[in-house]
Amino acid sequence: MQNSPVRAEQRDLPRFLVCGDLTLDYLYRDVRIDTEWVRLSPREFDLVWYLVGQSGNVVSTSAIWKEVWRDEPVPNSNSIAVHISRIRTKLRAFDLDKSLITHRGRGYSFVSS
Repeated sequence: MQNSPVRAEQRDLPRFLVCGDLTLDYLYRDVRIDTEWVRLSPREFDLVWYLVGQSGNVVSTSAIWKEVWRDEPVPNSNSIAVHISRIRTKLRAFDLDKSLITHRGRGYSFVSS
């Protein structure tokens, strides 16, 4: 059995990212808040992973398109906003929805609460 190829950027990633009570496991692509598991879609996981990895910095939508969607920005698309809204809904049960911040006209950030 052959090993599956690993992209260069994956080799350098940590297995876990922690932001306050939120723990992301890149290997299993799971999200845990304290002892509770949060079910995120693959794209939602990638988006949270990317934003948490940016240490609270504001990330532009064009950077999200390039790094998470692996595509060029699509004019007039609300895809990122829809994914952010879905993530917030899932985080609301843990009172962490305000950790995902929209910076109108600039982008998004994820901060520890």
